[in-house]
Amino acid sequence: MSDSRHMTKELCHELGAIRERCSVVRWASVVTQLRLAGEVSVRNGESLLRAEFRALDTAIRWRDDVTRFFSESRLWSDVTAVRGSVDRYSVQIRSRGVDLARGTGLLDRLTHPISSLPTRLLTAGPVGAAGVWRGALLASGDLGKLAGRIRLGVVCPSTATAMALVGTARDLGALATSQETIRMHRVVVRDPDSVNSLLLGVGAFRTAEKLSHYEATSWVRVAARQNLTALNARRVAEASDRATPRAHWALETLGKQVPDNLYEAGALRMKHPSLPLSELSRLATPPLTKDALAGRLRRLIQLAEKQHREFKN
Repeated sequence: MSDSRHMTKELCHELGAIRERCSVVRWASVVTQLRLAGEVSVRNGESLLRAEFRALDTAIRWRDDVTRFFSESRLWSDVTAVRGSVDRYSVQIRSRGVDLARGTGLLDRLTHPISSLPTRLLTAGPVGAAGVWRGALLASGDLGKLAGRIRLGVVCPSTATAMALVGTARDLGALATSQETIRMHRVVVRDPDSVNSLLLGVGAFRTAEKLSHYEATSWVRVAARQNLTALNARRVAEASDRATPRAHWALETLGKQVPDNLYEAGALRMKHPSLPLSELSRLATPPLTKDALAGRLRRLIQLAEKQHREFKN
């Protein structure tokens, strides 16, 4: 594998070549690409869909998918190159009336834009999640290496959209976190197992295989250079890296229903994300053993997962 841009291009090429038969997956991908890479509006009694893509084949594929879904409507579309240092391709699709705009699910009854993704996509389970993340990666995803480890990221237009991607990632067996800066909203998948689950879920089997090979060979090189103490420190850091966003999600899911002892454990994990359990347990009131704190964090996650399943059912 080479640099981030090349890895991302290979991923998008693989996703763009998929011929999906499930209409739910195709529609979820189309709508997510529009939410992340464009906008939908109603102007002068005319629906307007506008999106901008990094690759010409992605732009043409998206236009064709929209046209197929609205084959009974009279649509006008064009694809143009956008001038700049990086190749971009703009797609505009127009139609008389508001049916096209409302049909995307990205406008409310008063034709005002919604800040997230349509609810019916977010509640469609793994099938809808596969389409959502396939569209997100095609629209604004990036795949690369940070400090020798694989990272998968997506730039989002709003916090609501970022949280929608975090939720759908769980439906694919992946743990994603939302990051917000002054310039952008971003969803990141750091854990190698989560990256692998997500890529398999969206159908990027070839990319997942390459990354698995890279992770395996990279681990051998690192192990050859480091002693046992350094390896243990890395495992502790990775465990903390995975536990912190899970604790954050669990507290958000449970809200006021979380027991006090479990809330304290989750809050400690979030406040000190880099501390190992052996040190974190000493900060509890009263101090706990490492195993006791681990047990509380485990029960917190289990309780949140149970409530999440009951809500979906």
